[in-house]
Amino acid sequence: MNTQNKESGSTDAPATADAIALLKADHRAVEKLFDAFEKAADGDLDAKGTLARRACEELRFDCR
Repeated sequence: MNTQNKESGSTDAPATADAIALLKADHRAVEKLFDAFEKAADGDLDAKGTLARRACEELRFDCR
């Protein structure tokens, strides 16, 4: 749906599409982090911790 701003006459569609594309790209990045986390050795707590922190940062950014 293409909405139009009554005051400026501009449309929100391009901004919405860009936001959706960005969100999808961010989610793919988080999926890759989860994959890397699962592939990391069970004893490699430093790597798992780093991957978990990065995933949390990505998800926290998406919530804003």
